[in-house]
Amino acid sequence: PQIVLLRKSTSERIELVRQVVSKVAILHRQNASHLDLGEHSIWIQEPNTVKLSHFMSASIPEDETLGDARFQFLSTAKIPEDVYGQISDSKKKDVYLVGLLSHKLLFGKLPNMDPEDGTMLWDSKVDETNDFSKLHSWISTALELDPDHRFDSAVEALEAFGQAAK
Repeated sequence: PQIVLLRKSTSERIELVRQVVSKVAILHRQNASHLDLGEHSIWIQEPNTVKLSHFMSASIPEDETLGDARFQFLSTAKIPEDVYGQISDSKKKDVYLVGLLSHKLLFGKLPNMDPEDGTMLWDSKVDETNDFSKLHSWISTALELDPDHRFDSAVEALEAFGQAAK
């Protein structure tokens, strides 16, 4: 996505994020979760269409999956729950991953990593020109280290994103 992002305006980047959150919200409405969202699992089709792939670690409640074991075995992402041993559900894990992906789409890079524990930390200073200031609170909530303070699902995140992006 890096090459594509260099050509995108502020409003186009916001639209890409909206589409990513929307796609994950579709999964969450079906009680399914992706669990491996990252640069490797989104495809940007010009001009502004996003598609998801890499569903190998997805959680689908109706099917008998390996659940958390499958996520930890197949997922390429590291989430705060892994570091701090917190309990959360697959939707909140997806929300954190959506937050990381949104950060990458908006700012062209992932958040800075805490050198002590490897978690990614939101810092509004990354938005040097304040192009995305109206989304700072939304990003902060999506990237909350404590899953109890994150959006409950991408459905809730999408609603909040719509309000913030106005």
